[in-house]
Amino acid sequence: MVIEFMEEVLPKSYEAELVEDVMSVMSSLSAKMYGKRSAQRRKELRSAFHTGENL
Repeated sequence: MVIEFMEEVLPKSYEAELVEDVMSVMSSLSAKMYGKRSAQRRKELRSAFHTGENL
C-alpha cells in the first residue's frame, strides 16, 4: 500500500499557533461559564417547580 500526500502542509507561524491557543482557551472558558449558568438556571426552575413558585 502506498500513501501519497496531495498537499504539502506548511508549518504554522508563531502567530497562527498563538491565535489557535487563545481561541481554544476562550472557547473552553465560555463553555464552562454557559454550562455553569445553565445548571444554575435548571436548579432554580426545578426548585420553583417543587415549591410551586412562579418565576
